[in-house]
Amino acid sequence: MSEEKIKISVKNITKRFELMKTRSEKILNMLSFSEKKDRAFWALKGVSFDVFAGEAIGVVGLNGSGKSTLLNIVSEIYPQTTGELTINGNTSIISIGAGLKPALTGRDNIQLKLLMSGLTKKQIKAVAPTIIAFSELGDFIDQPVKSYSSGMKAKLGFSIMAHTDPDIMIIDEALSVGDSTFANKSFEKIREFKAQGKTIFFVSHSAGQVKQIADRVIWMHFGEMREIGETAEVMPHYEQWQKDFNKKPKKEREQYIVDMKAAQKKFSATDIAVQQLNLTIPEANDSSRVAREQRKELESQKDKLIKKATKQTQKQIQNTKFGILNWLVILVLVGLIASTSTHALADSQNKRDEKAIKLKNKRDDKQKAIQKKPSTSDTQKKSSEQSVQSSSSVVENSEAVQQEPTPPLDVNGNGIPDDQETDTTVADSSVVPAPAVPVVPYTEPVAPAPVVPQTPAAPSDSTVSENNGTSTTTAPSDSSNSVSSDGTSSGNDGNGVTP
Repeated sequence: MSEEKIKISVKNITKRFELMKTRSEKILNMLSFSEKKDRAFWALKGVSFDVFAGEAIGVVGLNGSGKSTLLNIVSEIYPQTTGELTINGNTSIISIGAGLKPALTGRDNIQLKLLMSGLTKKQIKAVAPTIIAFSELGDFIDQPVKSYSSGMKAKLGFSIMAHTDPDIMIIDEALSVGDSTFANKSFEKIREFKAQGKTIFFVSHSAGQVKQIADRVIWMHFGEMREIGETAEVMPHYEQWQKDFNKKPKKEREQYIVDMKAAQKKFSATDIAVQQLNLTIPEANDSSRVAREQRKELESQKDKLIKKATKQTQKQIQNTKFGILNWLVILVLVGLIASTSTHALADSQNKRDEKAIKLKNKRDDKQKAIQKKPSTSDTQKKSSEQSVQSSSSVVENSEAVQQEPTPPLDVNGNGIPDDQETDTTVADSSVVPAPAVPVVPYTEPVAPAPVVPQTPAAPSDSTVSENNGTSTTTAPSDSSNSVSSDGTSSGNDGNGVTP
């Protein structure tokens, strides 16, 4: 086959995992300078092969041999540690529950996977019923995937993958858990893809399924590719090894597995370099001194090449570790960030201080302006206070005027109040004084106290007797009795004549 039909090319692929118990231990290992705390496990120890268009490749091996790791790298789920990988086309992987969201229903997972594959909503609406019918899930299609069994998950995953039309199909033990009816239907679909020229990777522990589908077989053995070739050649070798291994005692089998796992841990960059260089020194038939010197020179050159390749491989492996130079760069960056942040904080603080000073000056200027020129509210307050004081003084004056006693009336000016005078009172002088005017105290003109008008009594008629020099005072006309000068009273006969 020509290289134009190569779909996948794998060259010296390795995969290294860190066997750390906790996350903090992983971080400390990443920041360490040396490999003293390095607990590496090489799941793949240098795998190389090519796959052509239209081929179905079966992958077999014991559990922990690196089958799933290899397919995850081919499907670009995670990268390889070293080596080169070339893929010509788009891949789609299916394993038990791979890529399915447990909280979503089967229908929602179909829509999500098709959207991720680049299909439009119109295309999804057209192809979704076909996927549901192929999966044979019935009413369970609207139930959450977390309630599915492993066989139901495999049916849903394979149905979605089979209808997304990928160039490279990767099936990782997905059909080994389903029923025989669905498995036969899936195999027919895989044959259709093979006829269309699509590439298929198939992982299974069932030798019958592998023989039924695969054109070639890759035998993975504890991180190494032990054999690759036609199905009719490799599968008998694998089955025979299984029979021989199972015949061994249990302790021997367990010890064999422990030794192979230890070899995966001891695998190093030097081994990778040797595999990449693939240098072989031919055995010299001549045992002469010249031949021995040439062999030594070739071996020294080989060692130099291996050391150089080892250093390059170590750099590639330890790309996630921090060396001294990396720490120096980080310290310089931290120092620059700290200095710039310090200056920035100082500048911002100075700006805040300046702004606060300006605000304070503005407030002081406003207060000074207010003190120099009182506001209208203050003047209104003062005028209202003055009006209140004047009104209170007026009220006090009016109350004082009302409380001051009014002097008794004395019309005839004889010193005896009119309400205390009797009819026997005799005037001592012949001159009748003018009626006295009541004295009213002065009050402010703002609110004068009300003055009760008083009607002055009519002056009495005083007559002087010529005979005896005594005077007789005549009471007002409404009086019925009069007092004579000698102290006797005389009655009025009604005609106003005194006898």
